[in-house]
Parts: sequence; C-alpha cells; structure tokens
Amino acid sequence: MGKVFYIPCTATVIDYAREGPDGRFYSYWQGQTLGQLAEIYPGVILCDESDFLEAQSRALPSKPKVISEREFNKTQASMPALHWTHSESGTSSKSREFYGGTITLIFERADSCCWKFVGDAGLSHQQSVDVVLCAQG
Repeated sequence: MGKVFYIPCTATVIDYAREGPDGRFYSYWQGQTLGQLAEIYPGVILCDESDFLEAQSRALPSKPKVISEREFNKTQASMPALHWTHSESGTSSKSREFYGGTITLIFERADSCCWKFVGDAGLSHQQSVDVVLCAQG
C-alpha cells in the first residue's frame, strides 16, 4: 500500500501520494505538496493508506435506524445481497455496494423491528443483531 493525503475524521482520500525525486511527497493528480494542499484543505495530513483505511472504518459506521417493514422488504427484494442470513435471532443482509473499504449498508430484522445502519461487512449475523439490540437500549 502507498501513502495518501486526507483530512482526519473524514471518510475520503483527497489524493494518493507519490514520492518525487527530491524525496518529498506530491499528490498524484495535482502534483502538489502537503503544504500546498493544506492551503486548499486545512488539516490535511500525509499517512499510510492502511492507516487511512482504519480511520475510515471508524468514521463511516452509523447508528442503527428503525425502518418500516415495507422498506425492509423492498430492499430485500431489490438489493443483491452480499450476505443474507436468517436465524431465530433475526434476519440480516449486507449490500454489495461499499462506502469505502469494507463499510456497507446493513439491514437487520430483530426483536420484531427492522433496522438499517452503515457498518463493517465483516460483522457476523449475530454481531449485526447485537448492534441493533444494543441500539434499543
């Protein structure tokens, strides 16, 4: 993995970085240094792409939101699911479209309620159920 320019607490990269012959890093598309980018994007930093992906995984997830049974059923019928699981504890599915890294939209039916939230596609079905049950309080 390479290096990227991004602003902490945001979920998108400003640009990838390439090392110039002078040992400085420049934005791939704009050819700008960190200092030049900071004039346009206050707070921008240069970091390893893996560190950015970890930060992105923390920034993107959302709290579960209650949705109607109709919305839940509509998404189940129209969305090609990455994972679809049904058990005594509930039904969950994950979208094949990602916000970034492994973060995607997750739908859950648990405890007679339907939910959606942005989370990690690597969550197991039971972890997804636990997320919404914890949100209920």
